Amino acid sequence: MPYDFKSLSSADFEELARDLLQAELGIHLESFKAGRDGGIDLRHSTDEAETLIVQCKHYSNFKSLTQTLKKEAFKVKKLNPTRYILVVSTNCNPQQKDKIKELFSPYIKSTTNDIFCQADLNNLLQRHPKIEKQHFKLWLTSTEVLQKILHSAVFFQSKAQTDYIKHKAKVYVHNKIFYKAEKILGDEHYCIIAGIPGIGKTTLAEMLILYYTNQNYEIVSVTNDIEEAFSIYQPEMKQLFYYDDFLGQTSFNDKLQKNEDRRLLSFIELIQQSKYARLVLTTREYILNQAKSNYERLSRSDFDIKKCVIDLLSYTFSDKAKILFNHLYFSKLSKSYIEQLISGDIFLKIIEHPNYSPRIIEWMTEIVHVKQLEKNNYPDAFLENLNNPQKIWQHAFENQISRPSQYILFCLATLSSSVSLVNLEEAFLKLYKFDSKKYGFSMDPSDLRRGLKELDGSFIKIINIRIANIIAFQNASIRDYLKTYLKSNPFQISSILNSIVFWEQLVAIKTLLNDNKNLQAEFKYALTTFIESYPNKSSAYILNEPENLLLRILEWQVQGQEDFDQSIQKLLQEVIERIDQKESNKPLLVELFEILQKNDELAIYLNTNMITNAKEYLTNNIGELSDFEHLIEFHKIFQDMFSYKEIDDIKDAFEKYSYEHIEELVDGDFNQSPESLTTELYTIQNIADYLEVTPVNLDNLENHISDIKEQEDARNEDESDLDWVETEKIDRENITDLFDLLMDREEVNVTE
Repeated sequence: MPYDFKSLSSADFEELARDLLQAELGIHLESFKAGRDGGIDLRHSTDEAETLIVQCKHYSNFKSLTQTLKKEAFKVKKLNPTRYILVVSTNCNPQQKDKIKELFSPYIKSTTNDIFCQADLNNLLQRHPKIEKQHFKLWLTSTEVLQKILHSAVFFQSKAQTDYIKHKAKVYVHNKIFYKAEKILGDEHYCIIAGIPGIGKTTLAEMLILYYTNQNYEIVSVTNDIEEAFSIYQPEMKQLFYYDDFLGQTSFNDKLQKNEDRRLLSFIELIQQSKYARLVLTTREYILNQAKSNYERLSRSDFDIKKCVIDLLSYTFSDKAKILFNHLYFSKLSKSYIEQLISGDIFLKIIEHPNYSPRIIEWMTEIVHVKQLEKNNYPDAFLENLNNPQKIWQHAFENQISRPSQYILFCLATLSSSVSLVNLEEAFLKLYKFDSKKYGFSMDPSDLRRGLKELDGSFIKIINIRIANIIAFQNASIRDYLKTYLKSNPFQISSILNSIVFWEQLVAIKTLLNDNKNLQAEFKYALTTFIESYPNKSSAYILNEPENLLLRILEWQVQGQEDFDQSIQKLLQEVIERIDQKESNKPLLVELFEILQKNDELAIYLNTNMITNAKEYLTNNIGELSDFEHLIEFHKIFQDMFSYKEIDDIKDAFEKYSYEHIEELVDGDFNQSPESLTTELYTIQNIADYLEVTPVNLDNLENHISDIKEQEDARNEDESDLDWVETEKIDRENITDLFDLLMDREEVNVTE
């Protein structure tokens, strides 16, 4: 595919020229530290005192190029090389090449071999495809890839978002983390990107999405629940599933439902077995640790081995310097602003700041966010935002957006990480109407529409997912700010509690109550009112099962909440009816009985008939291994409810099932990973130990796992699809020279 090279900085362009010429000429070219070069970008010398000098010029048009080349010609005469090669990013016609040759005569000997313009470089890229693969900023921002993502449900389906993604690819610094993540995806088919807020998790995921888009993968965004992925998965298609903040944005309770750990692991196993599918998940490191502490299956899995952790240690000094350089290079900031960062080595203080964050770098290099600053105040404002990252959103939220926009953000902060426009509208109208009466401001039917338009592209993003519009925060730090804001504004929390529409809002507000007794009382009332309307109104996404709601209420009560007797009785009756109809959620049901049995204050809700019905439901509806797990957990709680004959029947049923299941795992064509098979082995062994039985063919499964591991080890000896190629390192000694290049930035058309 042809390139215009506008996605490259001048430093990137020089590296590309070096790699292409080395491959084409079969020689080694010396590179020098960035900065003013005295007419030499690259050099090759021989024992015969022959010297080849290469100069690289990154220009947007030939007219600008010509003016600079006249100055370069004077330098070349002083250097007096044996041969001079000029590499330029602009297009040239034959007459223009002749003019360049004449200007540098006698050092340029051939327009064909010594002058490389845009078309010539594209020709070299076709001759040396490995070089093209290594310089992935070229093809990540190519027209072909951008056209594909324009029709993807992951990004905005608009030119504005395409331009935004193109810009992100331009400023992205490819380091070892990208290659580590890509290798994990190649080997394991899924990767969890975890790290602190603002460190670049989403950006890395987006770059991986662009990479797989270029490999003709269909990109599928999972917005609410892993069930979405199950419904869209097609085993014969190349699909990459992207699940951003899969454990929630502030707590794993935001996102992961009570039984989603099993469904999530089941989908990961499905992905591991698939020939084509890939799965990228992002989460905050501390939330992943919370989830693993609370969910046994996540702790038992090998997430630590597979996750790709992004933290400040992942960024070297060179990486951080290049990230800042790229953002400044491709920004629309005037030279006078950039000069303020260079003078006094302010840029060095930014790079070495303990709160260094790519998110803040991006924000403070966008002209829309700094244009109100005097250029002399720009460095202090930059450092102040690093000292206090929350200030980025505070000023904009409190002073630059309208009241309807603020209320849209309040609602979004109390829902999950993304929500359908229909559900957001319902929550917004109820809250906005309540406060309009409370504070006496007027409402307009167009308030929501105008607010969304005002916020779009700054605070929020609107994503077209199949038949619905999904509203989400532009990045997670906005949600963090709003949580902090609400905590310090109890009157606003009170308004939300009096306007609850969805269960997610109760969950979110519960974390903001602190010790405020008035809010605690209002929360109790809101919860009771919500349950009275159940199941007519439950979740913004999926219908919360009564087992799920009841478990959460019981957990809150055990932690000191007042007695919700009437609410508990209502939901418990729903659970009993679901047991009788054989529809109850088994893992939630077992967990519910465990809480009721272990707490003396809650045991009053149990009765023998209910326990007997649950036992029969769990015993007589066994179709997979997990059903035995749930039955065993239930038996641990109510051992006296089982007769010896019933236990013997369970043992016989398990021995028969485990034999057939192991044979199916060993002989079936499932292409399962050794990790997923080991999980199955672990589960079978645990159940067998508890029942005091021995599966007769367990050794077959152990041997099968060993064989697969040996085959995998042999495959892993091959090189990965992408090899990490170390580019020029930047250290303290030559960093000033690099940033001096920003003062020559008029060479490229930065507005494109």
